[in-house]
Amino acid sequence: MDKVVMPHVVGHENVVIVPDVVENSVEDADHLLMESDLLLVKEAEVFDPVVPEGYIISQKPRAYSKVKKGRSVRVVVSRGSEQLTVPNLTRGISLRQAEIELKSSGFELGYVSYQFSDEAHKGVVISQSPPPNGTAPRGSLINLTISSGSMTGVTVVPELIGLSLESALAQAAESGLTVGVIEYVDQEDLLPETVVGQSLESGQEVARGTAIDVTVSQ
Repeated sequence: MDKVVMPHVVGHENVVIVPDVVENSVEDADHLLMESDLLLVKEAEVFDPVVPEGYIISQKPRAYSKVKKGRSVRVVVSRGSEQLTVPNLTRGISLRQAEIELKSSGFELGYVSYQFSDEAHKGVVISQSPPPNGTAPRGSLINLTISSGSMTGVTVVPELIGLSLESALAQAAESGLTVGVIEYVDQEDLLPETVVGQSLESGQEVARGTAIDVTVSQ
């Protein structure tokens, strides 16, 4: 990742071209500047999700400008990604509440899956990844598993036609159904993976855990 830019004298011996030290380590940047008779000064250290810890994010004066020997070059150094504590979302809260907490804690909602549970009420978070109370970089995706409730009992078949396949899978799982066969058909007037048919009529009551087949555009 380190870049080496050879300095050279411009005009007369008291003027040099400032080397490009951005994305160099502080140690390498200091060495490059010393070769040009320039001084490195840390102006600030800030979190950065891209530039590794200890590497230069920006510099003043800018690279390739002409300055007198002995001048200071101020740099901003990366502290790496900011590490935050992952909140505990597995305490009986809803998906909506979990999403609000994630955003307020500096994280984003990742993949949401559904699972039958005899212990947890339908619609509450039952597991998460990464696990709670650990650390993760700011902006990380947190995946959640939501309870579909007990597999026993009955549920109402949702309307899946018109939904994307991803949304249909989530809706079926949330309603306590499992998805059986997924059949693909040509449907040029629709976006790919749009549900165009379902094996169970919406609105009817079926046993929880019943499989529903869907037909999807390709």
